Amino acid sequence: MTLHIPVALLALLGGVTACRSEADARADRHQILALYEQTRAAHFLHDATGMHGGYDSTWLVVANGTIAARVKPAAEEALSRYLATMDFDEVADATPPSVVVAAAGDVAWLIGHVRVRARHRQPDGSARPVAFESAFIDLYRRIGGRWRVVVHGDTQREMPAGARGTQAR
Repeated sequence: MTLHIPVALLALLGGVTACRSEADARADRHQILALYEQTRAAHFLHDATGMHGGYDSTWLVVANGTIAARVKPAAEEALSRYLATMDFDEVADATPPSVVVAAAGDVAWLIGHVRVRARHRQPDGSARPVAFESAFIDLYRRIGGRWRVVVHGDTQREMPAGARGTQAR
């Protein structure tokens, strides 16, 4: 009978550890989704710093058949110039984001699919409607106790002209 007690205790402790890990994973997913929402909201605020708030100081971008390194100050400067010409009407989930946290809790990824509608202000004062969908993946690493994007990969496709109407945020 005494042999069964340690086995039962180990099984119980294993169950507690598994529950704790799931709780930690839920908290991690919540933190990553909060960073995702910060990025979404930053479009409407024209806030390049907020859009890159969850990014590491350097990261890789995989898009358009290329792989490029980005450095935060230069990326934010370029993004600020872009945001200064845009008025966003909609940045909405076409598909709800999915977050997976690795069992070790040091790596995670978010897969997203958004619909964007905006107006791009032209030098002559006119505005050109912009409408596209973007499917993307952000690879996160826990760095200094905080989740940071270290790789961003995306694809975009223009939406048909009939789908370019403005929507509420």
